[in-house]
Amino acid sequence: MGIKEEKFGGIASEVDIIFNLIEFPSNPKQVLQAVYYPTLNLLNFAKHCKHLKAFVHLSTAYTAANIGIIKEQLHDSPTNMSRVISTIESEEPFSVSTLICSLLENKIAEMRLSCGVGIIRPTTVCASCKEPFPGWVDSMNALNAVHYYVGLGAVKELHANPHLSLDIVPVDICANIILASAMHQAMKGTLEVFHVASGRGNSVSNHKMLHLNIRFLIDNAVAKPKVKLYPNKQMYETVFLLKRKVPALLFNLLGTIADNKKIKDKADLAKKRIKRADKINSFFQHIANTEWIFDSANTSKLKNSLSKSDLQEFPIDISGIDWHQYNLDNIHGLWKCFAAKKVGSSGTSDFENVFYNDKNIEFIDRPFGNIRFTSSIMDCFNMTDSRIRMDKVLSSRKVRGAIEKFMKTHEGVENIRAKAQEHAKNTLQQMETRIKKWRAFVTMLLTNSALKQIIQRINVNTEGIQRLKSLEAPLILIPNHQSYLDASLLTYVMASYGMKVPFVVAAEEFGKLPVLRHGFRSTGAFFIKRGKADVVYKEVLKEYVKTVLEEGNSLEFFVEGTRSRRGKLVSAKFGIIKIFMEAYLEERVKEAYIVPVSVSYERVLEGESFIQEFEGKAKEPESFKRAILALGTIFEKFGSAVSYTHLTLPTNREV
Repeated sequence: MGIKEEKFGGIASEVDIIFNLIEFPSNPKQVLQAVYYPTLNLLNFAKHCKHLKAFVHLSTAYTAANIGIIKEQLHDSPTNMSRVISTIESEEPFSVSTLICSLLENKIAEMRLSCGVGIIRPTTVCASCKEPFPGWVDSMNALNAVHYYVGLGAVKELHANPHLSLDIVPVDICANIILASAMHQAMKGTLEVFHVASGRGNSVSNHKMLHLNIRFLIDNAVAKPKVKLYPNKQMYETVFLLKRKVPALLFNLLGTIADNKKIKDKADLAKKRIKRADKINSFFQHIANTEWIFDSANTSKLKNSLSKSDLQEFPIDISGIDWHQYNLDNIHGLWKCFAAKKVGSSGTSDFENVFYNDKNIEFIDRPFGNIRFTSSIMDCFNMTDSRIRMDKVLSSRKVRGAIEKFMKTHEGVENIRAKAQEHAKNTLQQMETRIKKWRAFVTMLLTNSALKQIIQRINVNTEGIQRLKSLEAPLILIPNHQSYLDASLLTYVMASYGMKVPFVVAAEEFGKLPVLRHGFRSTGAFFIKRGKADVVYKEVLKEYVKTVLEEGNSLEFFVEGTRSRRGKLVSAKFGIIKIFMEAYLEERVKEAYIVPVSVSYERVLEGESFIQEFEGKAKEPESFKRAILALGTIFEKFGSAVSYTHLTLPTNREV
């Protein structure tokens, strides 16, 4: 689990409750590495926790293949690993997730932990009912994706029985049941399964749930939202073939015959939309064509064990939900969070809540106030002459060794040594940051003026940033990545609090933007290539990052490597982390603190382009115009810093 051996026992002795809240990756083939094996590692850790009272595992209610009343008990799962692998290879997400959940439930039972165990099985988890506000969503998955693409007009047919009930569970009620079960199982000390389901007594039909979507139209809709549900699979496939696939094929054929690029592009877009609609249906058909009946006796006992005050604080009753209002809130929240459009009020939702009662960074409107503010933060920038850093990098042993390797692979080329040295120098010049006081001043002056026009306020958790100010070692800042503004905002916030601004790892494309590239460089950005590079480039990059850290500078990079289009974290890229680890192992960095940073937006500036990308259009390249548009409130939350010396450093394999 990445815990040093000498720390393992101390941590294990302090743990009382473990929550294993798994999240499945978008690529089903990664499920073993992302979900299965990490859970086994956590179970092994739990065996060593001397004072463990409860282990709570989040599963799914759809682990049972049978139809009828599904009991709150463990179900048989395949023991043949070849069958598991073949299911994963099929890349059918619903089958993969239910199979892995069933396997893990049985593995947990086999471990026979000496504490209470709660296995939570929710049905289809969707938007919140009350907390943090009605309709809150944080990712484009499951039913949210169905709502979204039906609302866009991109999905017009679904294989679903319109009269069957759809079992939905609000995410906040599911969270409350997880918390309540931990207390309940800690006292009982047994293993129990809890179904979290709305049940037949209070449910909504597929037809009613989907047709509420038509009320909310957005400018980016590809067609008027209208969906027809087909309970018969053959009928659905026939209609989908004749109305979607055949016209797309004919359109593609026409483009090929006419050799018309516009027609070809539109045909490609139509194929992508068809593929996405097929993917949406492959999920929805599993839950929309079966009358699932879930026994929830254990969940009822759990509810009865709570006091009235507990139930008020942590409501877990689904029976009283008004599903009509709930779905309006859900759709309203979905469009608000992902479509970046203003929609009419749903009736009860309040999307203007401030999540943190912390300091808001106020933009200065007083005469000359902006100039005074900008002057006051200039000491936050490292003004070290970049030429000194450049000479150190180019004269390093590893860069010289890379030049020799480059020469060997280009034998016979005239003046190869001089060309290789020039290549290394040019690489570094294109990459490096060059902080000059007057440029940093002008950039921050313009940044403050621009933010004042396009952002209402920035909310920062003051406690978190004050903790960071007290640390006397470099910070490795790892923010999530939703917008082009992320890096500039983090620099602005840290400077506003009088902290040294970090060196920022940015994509090479931003180093080519006219005007803006000078501003980025002057406030700490350096630019790196994505993908493959030659040996000289790799060593220059490694040596540059190590030199920056060796000087005691903080570093900021986006571990996702690209912006998230769906609200969920993208799979991590480990290149920069590997360089940092090498610097630590080479004792060029004695201590550093890893700091996760959460940046969230009321509305993401690139929201409209994300919608187009969801529809299948190609990613729009970076440009000056796209880098200066935004709106709304921004929330920045700095997490707890973790000392790097407390982490285990694997030295015998790549990370």
